[in-house]
Amino acid sequence: QEYNKVVSKLSNLEKEKSQITDDTNTKSQEVHDLKARLALQEDTHTKAYDMVISKLSNLEEEKTRIIDTLNAKSQEISSLKDKVRIQEDAHTKAMENIAFLSQTNSIIPALKKEKDKMIKDLQN
Repeated sequence: QEYNKVVSKLSNLEKEKSQITDDTNTKSQEVHDLKARLALQEDTHTKAYDMVISKLSNLEEEKTRIIDTLNAKSQEISSLKDKVRIQEDAHTKAMENIAFLSQTNSIIPALKKEKDKMIKDLQN
């Protein structure tokens, strides 16, 4: 009877050991799976991070190009404004000269008449 108790206890211990081994294997597989998922997530995260850094770098380069273009356009605008101002000044001078010449052209015939009259008076 004592023997049966020991055999029964031994059998129960064997079952318990088998259950613990199964549980350990299940947990080991779960750990393995979780590590694999973690590695995949880290790889995905790294790739996403690299893509973001690359995109950020591209955007910085594009921003620099846009700023350079903007600065060049600002300089071009300034230069064109100077040219327009010079053209406007030249136009104003030309209009003043035209007005002066118009006045002069209207005075010349009167001056010629006056000159002719003076010459005639001097000859008499």
